[in-house]
Amino acid sequence: MDNPAVNFQKVRCAEKESVDPYDPNSRYCTDWTQEKLKEYLPFLTYRMTSDQFFEVYPQKKYDVIFIDGLHLENQVDRDIFNALKHLNPGGVVIVHDCLPTTPQSQSEENPTGDWVGTVWRSIVKYTLYTPCNVKVIDTDWGVGIIEYTDDTDFVVPERLDMDYAHFLFHRDEFMHIYNWTQISDVIDASDRTVFFYPERLQKITNVLLRNLDALTDLGLANGKMGVALYLYRLNKVVNDQYLENVADELFNTVIDSIAKENISWDFTQGLSGIGWAINRLILDGGIRCSDKSILKDMDKIAIRILRLQSYNFDIIVGYLLYGIGRINPSVKHIRQKTKMALIESIQLQVYNLLLLSNKHHFSIKQDGLKDFDITWYFPWLLWGLIQLKQLDVAHSLSEKLISSFLPQVELIQQNREIHFCNRFFLYLVLLNGGYHVSFDLPPRMWELINNPSLKNGVAGILFILKLLTSSCDFLELKQKLFFRLTEFESSENSTGDRQGTIVPANCFGLLEGIAGVGICNIY
Repeated sequence: MDNPAVNFQKVRCAEKESVDPYDPNSRYCTDWTQEKLKEYLPFLTYRMTSDQFFEVYPQKKYDVIFIDGLHLENQVDRDIFNALKHLNPGGVVIVHDCLPTTPQSQSEENPTGDWVGTVWRSIVKYTLYTPCNVKVIDTDWGVGIIEYTDDTDFVVPERLDMDYAHFLFHRDEFMHIYNWTQISDVIDASDRTVFFYPERLQKITNVLLRNLDALTDLGLANGKMGVALYLYRLNKVVNDQYLENVADELFNTVIDSIAKENISWDFTQGLSGIGWAINRLILDGGIRCSDKSILKDMDKIAIRILRLQSYNFDIIVGYLLYGIGRINPSVKHIRQKTKMALIESIQLQVYNLLLLSNKHHFSIKQDGLKDFDITWYFPWLLWGLIQLKQLDVAHSLSEKLISSFLPQVELIQQNREIHFCNRFFLYLVLLNGGYHVSFDLPPRMWELINNPSLKNGVAGILFILKLLTSSCDFLELKQKLFFRLTEFESSENSTGDRQGTIVPANCFGLLEGIAGVGICNIY
């Protein structure tokens, strides 16, 4: 049980019990002082080891058993086996700390710092050598879910013949790993509703719902469209009809207002970003729509703008991203004639950019990048060109344009006046496209970012890592950034909820506010 305030007291059910030896001499739990034990013991049901409990109470049965005890392979093996025999049919065993991110964190010899031990070895054994249905949620150092089985006539190897490096390289082969947003897919919910709604997201969402009137802007960055996008995506995870209703109201307000207001053409605040979000939501199932004309007017604007030669790269790149989203083969809510016109316009724009690059050797703007900015157009331009190559649209032109940019990319990577996160963003985009550029990752870089936002903080870096890398890449960095983000989320500043004061609307938006912090958790 350890500190009951962290987990046990938050469990809401009719009956719950806890087991912990609370040994003050344990080398694995050095914070069990006598003072803390006085605070913890009132919540403890059985003060004994798990081995003792399972032996003394063989008749006890539970629907859910949570294992977070001694994090050593042999002990975890026994805890899982004994827990399975104490489950009711349909129950689950939940095991904490299944996914270490560094060799040090799983070392049995040095249980300090972010130590998770060798739980992973037990999870691999129960996945490979038993009839158990074992799944792991990639959150909070890995949460294993083992479903009830009445077939416990098995024996797992005493020690797994595998080192950590081999496991890390092949972990998706040895474990069934899911993102936490897939929790409703992981648990059989045929006869019950599954809700997994972390407290930090509830806090963010409640603040947003109380401050909807502060959202005067329509755009994706700090307006109604961005918050609607967050609420729709959150609703897909937690299945809350009220969230969907609020998102519908915001969305309808945006649609009704587009024709009446003079809205800019840029991506973060204007039409291209709103259109991109609508298209994305329909693809993801957040908005149920079969009307092929829903984005008709925005398609016309995109076709017109993409046929222009322009030095306003913020607008051009915004509509390029919108157009790429619309010509995705999965998109059904578009007329074929419109789709072909968009493809032709995109090809023309890439050709114009290539001419501009070859004739004028235009240089990429490098000033104003001393701070990280996820809206910097250049990485998104390269990302868009890589998407076009993958879609086999303007493949040759895109390849030539990317190649023409690579010398400037190297100069940018060498420019220490540019924030390291901007250079890291550029590096990840090109790495995703199969290009190699130089970049030295600063040690403990997660400690160097002092802002939670999507625009220029921890949420932004975490977002692009999730977008541009596989689940096995940069594991330690992702985990550290996630915990850094939760540090911000537990503070007053992360919510923008300051009692008795007037709060700027952008405190609630997607780009600079808490909606962006929230969406980073569920992306």
